[in-house]
Amino acid sequence: MPLPDEIRALADGILRRLQESRDYYIHTQQAWRVVQQVVHEGRSVGIVDAASGAEIPATSLEPLAQRYVTGHLTGAVFRGLSGILEDWILGLARLWLTAYPVQLDAAYGEAAERSRSQRREEIQVPLSEILGAPDRDAIIGSVVERVVRELAYRRPSQWFQFLDHRVNLGCPDEARRGAICELKAARDAIEHNRGTAGRDYVEKSGRFARCREGEEIQLDEPYLMHCFGLLREVVEEMAASAIRRSGSGGVS
Repeated sequence: MPLPDEIRALADGILRRLQESRDYYIHTQQAWRVVQQVVHEGRSVGIVDAASGAEIPATSLEPLAQRYVTGHLTGAVFRGLSGILEDWILGLARLWLTAYPVQLDAAYGEAAERSRSQRREEIQVPLSEILGAPDRDAIIGSVVERVVRELAYRRPSQWFQFLDHRVNLGCPDEARRGAICELKAARDAIEHNRGTAGRDYVEKSGRFARCREGEEIQLDEPYLMHCFGLLREVVEEMAASAIRRSGSGGVS
């Protein structure tokens, strides 16, 4: 498949996942609102506790529904957005390096965050890997995966820098990059710091931080909807630019 078509297919798949995630959030929220309405009307819902086998009283369901929506649902969907973002950035890097393997030597050193003095002129491929590969494309694919794995551990700001040096997309702009850095930093704080903004969050978010150090990361529906819109715009913009650049091999 030609590179422009591969980029378009990747972007379309990411956009579908974003839409599905947004629909899941909205539909699940609406379903629990229906439960709350039924409880308000004094009717039985019939939801059974898995541990006891007993029906959960209506008076208990209403606060549970509120907690499920504002707490668990929002947090789970938000964490999923970070994974979709990573799949887009790393997927684009994978496609580009596969199409233009001449960029791999410099790419590996940069992805691994090695200083110039530490970087080798060429990537060292183990002989066993070469002997086990069916052809040249398989060897290149293996090296590309190594570069992408290294890149996955870097910050979003470094992801964009990596693509700037190879694809020269010219997007997203500083504001959107900053918002994405904050999104990823917020996800990391929720996942690894019990939802509290630590020094890492403040440093990674820079002037786009929404919380001070020690404060709880706030996740609400307006912020979540903003993140959906942000990622959709960024994916569409980057895909269009990458497709335009694909014929020139990137940086010129």
